[in-house]
Amino acid sequence: MFTFLKTNVIAQKLEKSISIDFIIKDKITDTTGISIQYYPEYSMATNFVYFDRYSVEHERGRLHLDLFNNQQYGYIRLILPKPFYDQFIDYQFLVERGDKIQITIEKGNVYFTGEGSEKFNCQLQIQSLPMNKFACDEIDSICLDRYVRAFKQHQTRQIDILNNYKNTLSSIDFDIFKLNIISTCYFNNLNLFRSFLVYSEPIYKRAVANYFLNTNNIKEINTEGINVNKIGILSNSYVDAVFQRERSLIDMKTLTARPGNPLNTFQILFDSLMSKYSGVLRDRLLVNCLVSDIPIRTTADSEKYLDSVYNFVNDDVSKSILFKKLRTSRGVMGYNFQLKDSTGTIINFSDFKGKVVIMDYYFTGCIPCIRMCKSLSPVFNNFKDNPEVVFLTINLDKSFETFKNSVRSGLYTHPGTINLYTNGQGQDHEIMEHYGFIGAPHLILFDKTGRIWDSNPIFKINPVKYQKDFIADIEGLVEGKKTK
Repeated sequence: MFTFLKTNVIAQKLEKSISIDFIIKDKITDTTGISIQYYPEYSMATNFVYFDRYSVEHERGRLHLDLFNNQQYGYIRLILPKPFYDQFIDYQFLVERGDKIQITIEKGNVYFTGEGSEKFNCQLQIQSLPMNKFACDEIDSICLDRYVRAFKQHQTRQIDILNNYKNTLSSIDFDIFKLNIISTCYFNNLNLFRSFLVYSEPIYKRAVANYFLNTNNIKEINTEGINVNKIGILSNSYVDAVFQRERSLIDMKTLTARPGNPLNTFQILFDSLMSKYSGVLRDRLLVNCLVSDIPIRTTADSEKYLDSVYNFVNDDVSKSILFKKLRTSRGVMGYNFQLKDSTGTIINFSDFKGKVVIMDYYFTGCIPCIRMCKSLSPVFNNFKDNPEVVFLTINLDKSFETFKNSVRSGLYTHPGTINLYTNGQGQDHEIMEHYGFIGAPHLILFDKTGRIWDSNPIFKINPVKYQKDFIADIEGLVEGKKTK
């Protein structure tokens, strides 16, 4: 069990650093949901853990926000009302202390205006550039070639856009944007490789591996003269790209492992990162390793690594991410929420003391949430008549009617489950902030004392393979046999 001490991330005086104004010329009935997510560093692996959300304030008829932080650089995401939400939720914009950002919504478009707008319109144009789409009937070298060429062509077109803005950008902004483009392309390339390797039929796995080896697609990232030692950690994708390369190299090793003697992929990856890298880059790669979906053999091992890395790293951002991660470690008391069920009755987490609790998060329209519910069916059926086991779902919809309809649909929850609603706050509810979750699904297993037993069960990663292990964990908690 972890004892929470004051984090050694030094608290400094926060100064006003970034000013954001919204100019809304279109008729938008509800602007209360407009907010900003700020990331001191952005990573695909940690973006759900480490960010601050700021609501835009209404000041004398204008929508305004001041960001206060100590970082010279960071990234923001714009949380906008529909129909702009889906378009902008995946975009990240590099910001720098002193930026004055003016965002205009007009005639169904969102763009940046005012002083320094070129920097943000450049990023918007690069990220909104569509990629050519196609489908393959069979996974072969021709199919893989088409994918790789598409990524490369997309990279070339994005760099062309960047070059058009070169005279309006600082040299460091230009290099960061270029590194973002190159690293994202590299990441997507290897993500394709890993996806095919993990999810394709066994007959195709060797062909995929051979293709990527023969075409040298797992070589080191070609950063084209950019000083990555200086700006690598300022990129929104460079750390992810390096991490993806290390994972891909280990994936290749698993193909040659002897049957019946599986590799401890987490340990191999962890040791590789420790030996190959240093400084802030190594710290952030280790964080990626700990928050990724790579199975660690036991939860106790996970706690051991988390504790040791937290005490080892020097980077303040890495420490802050790990400190948030500690909130969901085994032995930590669950957050004592007060939420309504579908009848409007207030339910407290403390009501379930003395029972084992399986808690799941979802929102309407979430396809992975539907799959998670289906995967949980055998687990639910195994314990549905056990009074010492409680199944909870927490819904993230903003509308109470939508929540009730989702319960009635039977797609996201099982009969007999206690279904709770985040009181219209959805992702903004304090329970999500407490656990550091963004999006869904998420699964947490609590023991009878209300303490976390597992906040990321390996069952979620591979329900079929680890179903029996998950059921055994619950049985052990019910019988009091699992205490560590």
